[in-house]
Amino acid sequence: MRLFSKKTKEMWWFTEGVSDNCPTVDVHPATILEGSSHRDGSIYKFCPGFIQVFQIADRHETCLEPMMLSQPMDCQPNRDTCTVHFSTRMMQIFSIKLAKIHMYSGPVQIYGYIAVRDHLDSMLNYVVNRSRDDPIIVKQGSCIEMIGPKRGISMSCSVVLEFDM
Repeated sequence: MRLFSKKTKEMWWFTEGVSDNCPTVDVHPATILEGSSHRDGSIYKFCPGFIQVFQIADRHETCLEPMMLSQPMDCQPNRDTCTVHFSTRMMQIFSIKLAKIHMYSGPVQIYGYIAVRDHLDSMLNYVVNRSRDDPIIVKQGSCIEMIGPKRGISMSCSVVLEFDM
């Protein structure tokens, strides 16, 4: 892949070795696990054995820090003479919006959490985490302030998105 612009035409060689081996056209829809509730995570991208893999009952936060895994481990041909890195699928949540309020009475206080679990660490990686004592105040149609996630979310295999709002 080569990137050109009028200002940086001479910089094309920085990206010549970048390979997109994960095209965006194969986006998989989320699967709702039948019989799940907001207490155990409502939306799942299906993965057999997810309860054991993702340790749903464990409520601890991820201990992996931001940028902890940012050093490339897939250097080609080797780490000393690296010329290529392969892309990895990542989940990015851009915004969360309050879609509908059944009884309009002005701003609404929202509290609870939205968290993701992936194969890197099955603990909770919070996107939103607000207590009753510190709710988010929103109007219908407004966006919800997000604090995270704490680290990147890997999509190289199934992930669990759970919430209790």
